Amino acid sequence: MPFGRCPVCGSSYHMSIGLPVDEWYRRYWPGVPVGAEVPGECIRCWIPLRVGHRVTVRVVPDGLTGVVSVGIEGVVSAVEPGKTALFVVEFQGAGIARGKFRREELWYVIGQPEVLKTTDDEPGAESERGA
Repeated sequence: MPFGRCPVCGSSYHMSIGLPVDEWYRRYWPGVPVGAEVPGECIRCWIPLRVGHRVTVRVVPDGLTGVVSVGIEGVVSAVEPGKTALFVVEFQGAGIARGKFRREELWYVIGQPEVLKTTDDEPGAESERGA
């Protein structure tokens, strides 16, 4: 069974695949030796975030040091478009009511109910891979 290492957060994880291992590597990761870790994003990093998704803070941005801590949970309330989308996250019980984060500063909370996509041009959800 293949293992991956997330290039965003560095987590190592096991993948369940539906093909023979050598065929899976050949088809999806050509050039990576069979049995080697693949550099694929983990489930907490690859899911496109949308308004309504629960997230946890993975990395505290410089402007929020001391008022938000790693691991605090919040809910995405808005997505601001731009070269790098910013996710506005609402908090309960933090030093502030809301903060802005880049995608790599947040983890998706696994196991939450599906959030329906509201528009086709929602920033941060360009690569619909299932959520």
